[in-house]
Amino acid sequence: MSDFTHTISYSKLLKHLQGFAPFCNNLKALLEEIKEFTHIASLKEIHSYIINQLNPPSSDKEELKGFFLKLRVGQGGADAQNWTRILFEMYQNFFVANEITYQVEHQATTNYGTSAALILIKNPHLYNAFKYEEGIHRVERIPPFNSSKNIQTSETYVQVIPYIPAPPIEVSSKDLKIETVRSGGPGGQHANKNYTGVRIKHLPTGFSVTITSSRSLQQNRLKAITVLKNQLYGQYHKEQKRQLFNNKKYENQKLIRTYDIPQDTIRSYLYNLKLRNVQKILKGNINILLLYNLIYDYCKRGKSD
Repeated sequence: MSDFTHTISYSKLLKHLQGFAPFCNNLKALLEEIKEFTHIASLKEIHSYIINQLNPPSSDKEELKGFFLKLRVGQGGADAQNWTRILFEMYQNFFVANEITYQVEHQATTNYGTSAALILIKNPHLYNAFKYEEGIHRVERIPPFNSSKNIQTSETYVQVIPYIPAPPIEVSSKDLKIETVRSGGPGGQHANKNYTGVRIKHLPTGFSVTITSSRSLQQNRLKAITVLKNQLYGQYHKEQKRQLFNNKKYENQKLIRTYDIPQDTIRSYLYNLKLRNVQKILKGNINILLLYNLIYDYCKRGKSD
């Protein structure tokens, strides 16, 4: 699944590109370009060429090894915890269905769902598509815990952190607050009595990382330091150095999508897209969303050239 070629047919891919092209000059140019070799190349070759244009290798000097997905409950109380669990499972179902290797590094479970989670995906080819998942994911629905049966709005924050095994950044030990927490089994379930999990807070920024995936305190500590360094370095890499020491300003407050359950509609605000069949998407069929993320990324790259 590294190149998206089997996630959508060539005809559907072309249809989506044509729908986006009026708003994107370099997409128009791409469509004109592929017309020139439709008679000398197979549809499979053209399909692969388009996907490679939409999803090029990372140009980072450092070798990107993958990325972290970090989920944190937002407003909405018990329903937001349940919603965070649903998104957490949506991403996991996508990875399983497409045979993508991932590791749940932490999941904080509650009586109603999940308050926080961290997943490592060791597939750098997916980063360009997933980086536009960062922001607020909002649900509108009648919560299963709401006896009044009124529609409620709940939110989950998603953060996408590039994974570089040894990011070139130093973190002073005096800037860290390190706590031990209980480790858990797969996905944070079945918590045990051993305090081998680690929570590290970077005091100047307020960034916090919790790792509970290993039964080894030392391994969890090393993983937590690696994630924290990637998080800090990622902000420098995005040239947001002036915001680094203000955690509230740092957090991406941009609304990415609204999942309207009663109306069976998903509204994506990055590129003004509406989709139906919310339940199918929440089961992990997010390929079309990731494809639109790639198209959006391609158009953005064209504007910056």
